[in-house]
Amino acid sequence: MYKNVVPGKQRENAEFIAQVIIDVIEECEEKYGIDPKKFFLLGTRVMKAAWAIVIERSPHMCAAACAAHSFTLLSSDFMKLETFLSIFKDMKIVVKAIKNHHIVLATFQEKQTEIQQKSAD
Repeated sequence: MYKNVVPGKQRENAEFIAQVIIDVIEECEEKYGIDPKKFFLLGTRVMKAAWAIVIERSPHMCAAACAAHSFTLLSSDFMKLETFLSIFKDMKIVVKAIKNHHIVLATFQEKQTEIQQKSAD
C-alpha cells in the first residue's frame, strides 16, 4: 500500500480512479526515481473500466482483482453449497445454546480467558 486517496466530492468513476493510479505511478517516478515499467500488477477491487484506461497508457501492466475481495466472494459462493450451509446452521445452534445459558456462557468465557493467558505466556 503506497497511498490512500479520499475522493471528497469527486465522483469515483473510471476516469478518476485511473487518474489516481497514474498519478501514483508518476509520483513514484518523480520522487523516488522508480521506473514506471516496474509497476506490473494493478490490484484494485473497483472498476475494470479504470483498469482499461491505465493499461491503455501502460500496456506492460496487468490487472487483477483485490485478493481480499475475491476471497469474500469465494466465501459467499461456498456458503451456497449444502455441505457448508449445513455446518453453518449447526454452528449457529451451538452458539445460540451457549449464549442463552448463562452458566455455559460463563464457563466458555472463563476457558477462553485461560487459553488467552496461556498463549500470552
